[in-house]
Amino acid sequence: MSTRSEQVKALTAQLEQGVKDVFHSDNYLNFLRTMAKFHSYSVNNELLIHLQCPNASFVAGYTTWRDKFHRHVKAGEQGIRILAPAPYKCHEEEEDPITHELTVRQITVMSYRAAVCFDYSQTEGEPLPELIHALTGDVSQYEDLLAAIRRVSPVPIDFTDVPGQSYGFFSPSENRIAIQSGLSQVQTIKTALHELTHSLLHNRDVLKENQKDRRTIEIEAESTAFVVSSSLGLSVEEYSFPYVASWSSSQSVKELKSSLEIIRQTSSHIIDQIQMEMRSIQMERSQEQIIVHQELPEHIRHQTRISL
Repeated sequence: MSTRSEQVKALTAQLEQGVKDVFHSDNYLNFLRTMAKFHSYSVNNELLIHLQCPNASFVAGYTTWRDKFHRHVKAGEQGIRILAPAPYKCHEEEEDPITHELTVRQITVMSYRAAVCFDYSQTEGEPLPELIHALTGDVSQYEDLLAAIRRVSPVPIDFTDVPGQSYGFFSPSENRIAIQSGLSQVQTIKTALHELTHSLLHNRDVLKENQKDRRTIEIEAESTAFVVSSSLGLSVEEYSFPYVASWSSSQSVKELKSSLEIIRQTSSHIIDQIQMEMRSIQMERSQEQIIVHQELPEHIRHQTRISL
């Protein structure tokens, strides 16, 4: 039986190769779909889930499936190995630079262990409680979704005539997002998400500290928009990254993982913030309806209660 350190080393080696492989052919789009489903996981674990079970939809540990969801792992199923934090405490000596006296302090060292989880498809038992997808691209939620994106955006979003073939742009000098008016609802949302990503990642302050070439900037923005759109249930069939393989060939593994981490962090932030703002908007609407109802004459309020 392999030791804990050997298991972690094997997973790390798998990650090193996986980072290179994920940027070829359709692997990249498939990985971004995995990222959309597991946006709260680390990039390393997203990669490990994708490499071992590309079609995974919802993963949990053996006892979690059994105790929380009342499901059991099917006989013979191979678990998905991921990295779980395993911090430990130790003591180290520290010398005072003036008195040269030694003091001992306790520190926490971050370590990892191999853990095993299973996908929903590998289990059987009670139906899984329906996962709440509060955000979809249907017309009934368009205004709320666009309003939520406006709230999340750090800069104003204007609708105007955008010159050229572009659907929109983020202007670092003007500190604003412009979107072509008259687009379809889905295209408007996707363009807004793409330019929102630029406003978060590629504003003047960020680029001043970390200069990036144009292809890297566009890949990060488009990939983030894909992950967020996929997570929100919007159609992503028309997305393509024909240049990602040639771009990745000139990047080191460290640089590739850095871009993936940026995409993960940014998409996770946007998804969480939009979900929060959508809930706020819906609560505000409910509160407004209550206030309007209370202001109606009593006989109309009574009729309204009967009709409801």
